[in-house]
Amino acid sequence: GSNYDSRLQSVVAGQPPLNDNDGLFISSLVGYRKPARAFYDTIAAQWQMQPNELLMIGDDWVNDFEGARGAGWHALFLDRDSKQPDLRGLRSLSE
Repeated sequence: GSNYDSRLQSVVAGQPPLNDNDGLFISSLVGYRKPARAFYDTIAAQWQMQPNELLMIGDDWVNDFEGARGAGWHALFLDRDSKQPDLRGLRSLSE
């Protein structure tokens, strides 16, 4: 999920393996911006899943981590630059 606008669709289309995904959720198309609970609830509803069945991995502490957790999702913080040294986050997606 992204707070970027619909131009992200064309960017993702040319980027394997991103272009082979189960869903691209862009706030301008979803109708809500992260960290709004409605953003996460809309995704869960479209996938017909319960929030506790979903995992958000993101690099924005408020929008991705806190927003997802507030909506009942599992969340991991992608902390490439050690912004949150007291928290054990992922340092890379390959991790």
